[in-house]
Amino acid sequence: MVKVSVVLPIYNVAKYLPKCLETLCAQTLQDIEIVCVDDGSTDNTPDILARFAQEDRRIRIFRQSNAGPGAARNYGIEVAQGEYIGFVDPDDWPDVAMFEKMYAEAVKYDADVVECGVMVHLANSKRTICKQAFSEHFVDMAKYPEYIFGGISAAWNKLCKATLLRDKRIRFSLGRCCEDFMFTLSLRLRAKKIVCLDEPLYHYLTHKGSLTRHKSAYNLEVPVFLGDAYKALREAGVYSAVEERFENVAASLALTHFEKTPHADRLEYYQRCKEHLPEKSFELVDKMARPYAFREKIFSVRNRVKGAINYKVVTIFGISFRFKQPKLFRK
Repeated sequence: MVKVSVVLPIYNVAKYLPKCLETLCAQTLQDIEIVCVDDGSTDNTPDILARFAQEDRRIRIFRQSNAGPGAARNYGIEVAQGEYIGFVDPDDWPDVAMFEKMYAEAVKYDADVVECGVMVHLANSKRTICKQAFSEHFVDMAKYPEYIFGGISAAWNKLCKATLLRDKRIRFSLGRCCEDFMFTLSLRLRAKKIVCLDEPLYHYLTHKGSLTRHKSAYNLEVPVFLGDAYKALREAGVYSAVEERFENVAASLALTHFEKTPHADRLEYYQRCKEHLPEKSFELVDKMARPYAFREKIFSVRNRVKGAINYKVVTIFGISFRFKQPKLFRK
């Protein structure tokens, strides 16, 4: 058994993939495997993977039809052979000593999960932001359940004991938006020992192509998984201890993704929030989202592009009219 399996969900990231693979192959912890799950890429990602695999036998390549990053990571968990499993997004990169340091902590304390800090690199800028996992070295979720929503909710700064993921059936959501929210929540509800390193060992790159920054109908999935989180907390018997924190987290996340949802889907988004969110969270969303959701169905002016032509779409009393924009006003 190898010490660490690193799972990469890969889809059309040829621009960033080489740097990620180079840092993984250069890890100071030699006893690793690099599990690459190509999620139906249509660019030259397969060629890049094949080239790196020829040079490093620790790279294992799997392919599946496009099903989203959650499904790709779940597949990676199933085929991983490591004692611990980590996750890296292919447009980011780990510090070359990341997995050696995290594995050493995992073994030293027999940890279920090890979390590290993150260095955020802002797109088209030399600026960076350092984010800490937790201020404490040991995090006791049973004693302090408020930590469940602390630190960093993403999967890529965590090293997880493989037996925990498999025995407790901890998996990623199958959606394409915030698919690691439920994963991290489940992890923190079930892990008995979490160890944190304040060192920023993971490098996260923000860019316009990131799914989390993209305006997409995939955001409709957010109210659904927030409802799943609500149920999971109640089933675990900890909801009363985190109720106020979760209500605020759920409302904030729901409103953030409401803004990222296309105008045509916002009424459905609002209705899903009403159906899935806890009552107090929905009340907060209702104050902000309802006027926009209904107003845009009744009266709005929006820009649309079809082919190479710009249109102005005017909705009056629920009836939409589309006008081709004069060249003078086209960008």
